[in-house]
Amino acid sequence: MQTGKNPEPRKSYRKTDNFNYQLGEYTNLPKPQLNLNPLFFEVINKRKSERVFTKLTLEMLGSLLWHSAKAKRVFIAETGNILSHRASASAGAIHPIDILISLPVTMKSRLLYYYNPFLHKLASLSVNRVELDNFFKNINNCLSIENGLLIWFVADYSRTAVKYKNSESLIWRDAGALIMTVQLVATALNINSCAVGTLGEPFLSKCFDNKLFSAGGLLLG
Repeated sequence: MQTGKNPEPRKSYRKTDNFNYQLGEYTNLPKPQLNLNPLFFEVINKRKSERVFTKLTLEMLGSLLWHSAKAKRVFIAETGNILSHRASASAGAIHPIDILISLPVTMKSRLLYYYNPFLHKLASLSVNRVELDNFFKNINNCLSIENGLLIWFVADYSRTAVKYKNSESLIWRDAGALIMTVQLVATALNINSCAVGTLGEPFLSKCFDNKLFSAGGLLLG
């Protein structure tokens, strides 16, 4: 088995330009209204993968993303890079993984939305329809997406590479932390969830001109 190289902080790093998504109309997500206070260890013991999904309301989606992915604190590094603290850990507070959402409609009508973790909003995404359909088909071949809300992770390698040498493993660890955080919050909200085995590649990368790559995702409902 070939092992990877250890990540190392760079002695100096520069500002990186974030990928520019082709965003359309924004939709506000509701802030959490539920006064749930489940015990942490009850949530840990209750969490398990479920493969039967029901359609989520916008309110439930808003609560899920608010607690699992919204930026809690934002600050600017000396280089000008945007850093943030969120519920899931990220190397260097960089958070190179963006969250995409696909709401549960018929597969031919499914779209992708970008989750803005700073504004707590969804924005429609303009991507190649053929590659998007191939992406959904690839996921559906692994796990039926009927009624399921899709949360998918797309990574910008350049963000982490600016600060760390050999940064590939850091991105995958970010993805693992994010998957677990989303699943624990889903469990606390009584939402079924299941991580999907496929990456949906090469179709997802092609949606973004191969400048981003898939880091996995989940179905929920």
